[in-house]
Amino acid sequence: MNLCRIVFSIVYLFLAVALFSQCEKFLVNDIIISGNNKTKSEIIFREATFNSDSYISDFEIDEFKSNLQRTGLFNFVFIDTVINRDCSIVIKVQLIERWYYWVYPIFEHADRNFPAFLKNQDWNKINYGISVELKNLSGNNDLLKLKLRFGFKEHFSVAYSSKEFFDNKVFSVKSGTDFFRQKRFEQKIFSNLPVFISSDTDYIKTSLEPYLLLTYRPAFSGQAALGIKYRRLFSPVNVFYNDTTIIFPIISEYLIFRINQSFDNRDNKTYPQKGLLIENSLNLNKALNDKTSTFIEYFGNFQVNYPISQRFYYKTEFAASFLFMQKNQNLSYQNIIEFNRNFWIRGLEVYYFDSFSNLKLQNTVSFLLSRFRIHNIPLFLPESFSKTYSRIYLDGFFDMGYAYGSNYRDINFLQEKLLISVGIGISFETYYDRLLQFYAAYVQNINKTSIFVNYKTPIYKVF
Repeated sequence: MNLCRIVFSIVYLFLAVALFSQCEKFLVNDIIISGNNKTKSEIIFREATFNSDSYISDFEIDEFKSNLQRTGLFNFVFIDTVINRDCSIVIKVQLIERWYYWVYPIFEHADRNFPAFLKNQDWNKINYGISVELKNLSGNNDLLKLKLRFGFKEHFSVAYSSKEFFDNKVFSVKSGTDFFRQKRFEQKIFSNLPVFISSDTDYIKTSLEPYLLLTYRPAFSGQAALGIKYRRLFSPVNVFYNDTTIIFPIISEYLIFRINQSFDNRDNKTYPQKGLLIENSLNLNKALNDKTSTFIEYFGNFQVNYPISQRFYYKTEFAASFLFMQKNQNLSYQNIIEFNRNFWIRGLEVYYFDSFSNLKLQNTVSFLLSRFRIHNIPLFLPESFSKTYSRIYLDGFFDMGYAYGSNYRDINFLQEKLLISVGIGISFETYYDRLLQFYAAYVQNINKTSIFVNYKTPIYKVF
C-alpha cells in the first residue's frame, strides 16, 4: 500500500512538472479559500493581482502569498494548485488565522531600546499597566486599541482603524487620542547621553495628542497617507535650543500635517529575505502660539533585501532625516530630542544626538543556520496557537552614520563625525512577528566592543 502511494506521488509530481514546463500562462478556473473563520473573503481576494478567468504565472501566485502574509492576519499561508491538461488551474488557499483578541499586562522598560536599558539598569524607568487589542474585529482587518499604562512614562490611549467606511477597501481611516505624562524626562544631552530633570511629586511633562489619518492603497505594495494631529505640550521647565532656560509653566501647541508614502514588496516584515522597502514622510509642525516655532521634518528609508543563494542573504538599508526651521527661531530642546530619538547605528544604541540632519547606512550579510521549520504545539491549545515556526540566522554587519548640524558639537563628541561599527550576531525569528537578536559590535569612534540583546516586533505607527 505504501509502495503504491509512493509511485502515485512520483507520477503526479512528474505530470505536474511537465504541465508547468509546457504552460507559460495558466487560466484561473477557481480560487478556493479555507481557514478564514473570521476574515471576510473580500479582504483576502483584495490581496490577489488576479481573479477567476485571469491568465497568470507562478510569479503571481507567489506574490499573492506574500501579500497575504504581510497583512498580519495569518500565522501561516499555504497555497496549492491543481493544473489541468488545458493549462487551466485551480488555486487552493489554506489559512491559519492568528489570535486576534489580546488583553495582556504591560511590564516593560522605558528606555528607547533594550540595550540602553541593560546598560543603564535603571529600575525606576519601568512601565506597567494593561493593554487591549481587538484586531480584525469585524473581519475587515480593523483594529481597536485601548491602553492604560503607568510608571515612568504614563500613556493612556484609544485608537480605531477600519476599511469599512469605504466599499472598495482602497481607503482606510484611523483615529485616536494619546495622553502622556511624566515626572522625569530628558532635558538636554551632554556627551551624547541624556540629562534628566525630575520631580518626586508633580508631573512635569504632559502631552495630549488626538489625530486622524486617511490611507490610500491603490496598489498591492504601495500606499499613501494624509494625517492631521493636534499636540498640546505642558512643562514647568523648558530648555530651548538656543540654550535659554525658562522656569515657569509653558504650554506649546502644534497642529501637525503629515504626508506619508510607502512601497513594500518584501516577503516578510520581521526578517525579510527578499524585496524592497521605500518610505518617505514629511511633517509640517505648525506652532499655534508664540511659545515655540514652526518646523518641518523629513524622514526617508530605503531598504533592499537580496538572496545571494539559498542560504546567504544580503540586506542594505539607507535612512535619512532632516529638520528645517527659519533662522533665529526658538525651538524646544524636546523637539530636537524626539527628532533624533530613533537615530543610532548598531553598537551606539545608548547614545543620543541633537542634530538637524542624520544619515545612516546599514549592511548585513546573513547565513540561514536553521531553515523554515513548523513546530506543532499540544492539541489542547486553540488553532491560532497550534503551530509555530522558527528560523535562525548568523549575521555579520557593517554600519555607518553621520549626524550634522548641532549647536553643541563641542560637548557631544559623536556629533559631525563619521560613525562606523562592525559586528556579528545571531537572530531568532518566530511567529506573531517576534525577533530576538544577540550581537557583538565594535565601534571605531569609542574603540569599544559591546554585547547587545534586542527584542522587537515590526510595529508601524504613522502617528
